[in-house]
Amino acid sequence: ISILFYNTIEKYYIIYYNKSKGRNNMNINCNYKGNFSFPKKQTEFSAGLDLFNNNDFPVEIAPHKSAIIDTGFSIEIPEGYVGLLFARSSLGFKIDCTLANSVGVIDSDYRGEVKAKIINHSDNTVTIQPNERIVQLVIVPILNCDFNYTDKLSNTERGDGGFGSTGKI
Repeated sequence: ISILFYNTIEKYYIIYYNKSKGRNNMNINCNYKGNFSFPKKQTEFSAGLDLFNNNDFPVEIAPHKSAIIDTGFSIEIPEGYVGLLFARSSLGFKIDCTLANSVGVIDSDYRGEVKAKIINHSDNTVTIQPNERIVQLVIVPILNCDFNYTDKLSNTERGDGGFGSTGKI
């Protein structure tokens, strides 16, 4: 995969050229305003585009507190798709931080900057350095549904059994 970026009057375009047959490709308009390099996928088969702390200063997050981190990145997600924002695995495994809402949902009609609210679950202050990768953006198709409201739903073996109702093993 090769990635090309074009700048046309402050608007950036990200274009993925895939050399493998049978893989889906999509052109998506996006914009980045900042002092660092344009966000990118780290490997050919990475599911998400890594976004980072776009601030020129470190962001400190006190124990059991949260902070909103600017990424400088905005995107024009096509209709029929959604952007899902996940914490990078290193955020949770190495410094015990997560996204405050677990997964961020970026609708196709949103055009603002993608921001990440990071929560520090540890007993130590965590510092997110400038240009440090913190979240990854994955674009996935969605099914547009018409919901039919009814007084009764069909019966299933599980029924209304919820948390843990199917057992542990």
